[in-house]
Amino acid sequence: MNTILALTKTTIKMFIRSRQALFFSLFLPLMLMFTFGVIGFDKALTFDVGLVSENPQPATKNFVNQIKNFSIFNIHSGSLDDELKELKDALANTETSPEDLKTKHEALAEEIQKIGASMYQQPSAGAPADGASETSTDDPDVKVYEKEKKEDDKSEDTN
Repeated sequence: MNTILALTKTTIKMFIRSRQALFFSLFLPLMLMFTFGVIGFDKALTFDVGLVSENPQPATKNFVNQIKNFSIFNIHSGSLDDELKELKDALANTETSPEDLKTKHEALAEEIQKIGASMYQQPSAGAPADGASETSTDDPDVKVYEKEKKEDDKSEDTN
């Protein structure tokens, strides 16, 4: 028993004398907890969206209802003049860097893609829904593209 007690005391003394061990075991975790606690990662990113809908159609109302289902958007509607005034006031009162705008724009574009995919019940934006044909358009440019694609596939098969 005395051997175990002596080894424990020695190990504790070695730990206390080692500056690196103290720093990485005690102080670094406390500093990280404090730093990330102050930053506020617990708050969700939100966008204030001013909506002006002068003559809403049924599809427009459906779109607005879909947008309201996403918690990232804080939607308020009003007249065009009121919403423009609020936008100008918000831009005048913030210091936004181009990097911040780019990050927010990318997040917004991703959310809009999700909304569009959920509205049309597609597995992903740009991909045809289950059972849908890729050639479901009368656009001549699309037909030319598909014809060239088939010819390319045939040429790859012969090589």
